[in-house]
Amino acid sequence: MDTPQVYGVKIVGIGIDDLGPDTVLSNEELASQLLKRRDQDLRILERDNFDPEDAKRYETDDKWIQDRVQIKERRIAPDAMATSDLAIQAGRNALAHANIKPEQIGSLRLATVTPDEWASPPTVSRVAHGLGIPVWDVIKEKLHELIACDHMLACSSYVAALQDAVSDIMLGRCKYALVIGADKMSTITDWRDRSFCSIFGDGAGAMVIKRVPYEESDFLINAFYAGGDGSYAERIIAPVGGSRQPLTQEIICEDKLLRSMKLQMEGGSVFKELVNLLKRHIIPEALEKSGYSPGSMDIIFPHQANGRMIDAFEKPLRELGFTGFISKTIDRYGNTTSGSVPLGIMDAYESKILLPGRKVMIIVMGGGYSWRVVCFRWSLI
Repeated sequence: MDTPQVYGVKIVGIGIDDLGPDTVLSNEELASQLLKRRDQDLRILERDNFDPEDAKRYETDDKWIQDRVQIKERRIAPDAMATSDLAIQAGRNALAHANIKPEQIGSLRLATVTPDEWASPPTVSRVAHGLGIPVWDVIKEKLHELIACDHMLACSSYVAALQDAVSDIMLGRCKYALVIGADKMSTITDWRDRSFCSIFGDGAGAMVIKRVPYEESDFLINAFYAGGDGSYAERIIAPVGGSRQPLTQEIICEDKLLRSMKLQMEGGSVFKELVNLLKRHIIPEALEKSGYSPGSMDIIFPHQANGRMIDAFEKPLRELGFTGFISKTIDRYGNTTSGSVPLGIMDAYESKILLPGRKVMIIVMGGGYSWRVVCFRWSLI
């Protein structure tokens, strides 16, 4: 049997969603909304007031939020807009930037933790249809071959999707791939808790990659690093709504505000444990595998989970010899989960920070725990 050829992969286009200024929610506006929701919840629960500890959940201001997570504002998509709509916007813009037609896409990878529907259909199916990727190949007179998949790996979803798309091209499964990270986090955020609703936002970003000779590749075979630790699964969890604990009538009666269906997190533990893992293992081991040194990297795109978390691992990076740019967009976007990295990439690209020849490192980590890292060369002009 002949040894299969390994192809190279080049980035040829990027794009983000079309959410405009009218979707921006400032910290001041969020604080006002929380107080209104508190009054609504008291009526739902038929109570006159909350106990002091519960009442604090509804009380916040700009200083409280910025001191804890360094976020000034976030974008909240309209109620009628689903995750697939955000993904279609970003995908369409990336295809236009790459000057690629939908029918040329052979792999469509969608990273999301907020699918349009929980069981079926896969959100990627709606996205493929919305982008106009054909079902029928009129030239070949047969079905259009498309590798399409939803990727759900908490905050690591985007790089997991990118890794599979790169593999699709390297192994010759397709010539062009479209990778999209999209989340409408406002749909799973607890809008009754200042600690959560202040962090998350909605957004999407996309990247088009194409097959090239391996010697021209932006990505090398050893570009990706992956791992996880399921013993920490309870740290970040939406406890109700899955097969482990389905939503029942009893739960609805006991939890009238349905807070148990929203995302929950042990924030302090997550911060300390993930920062420690990043410092001691994930970053140095990923660099070692990729063959890069800290000093050779030009730009790092960390997952925008928390501004203070980014600051916490910047110091050890500098001590290792990294002197480049660290992307930080959480102040404007919040934590958009699967949209975090591609939004940051577009921001750096438009700011002329991300230039051809720059060496890039993407670091994502989150629920599970899970983590993904990729090191590559940027060549898109």
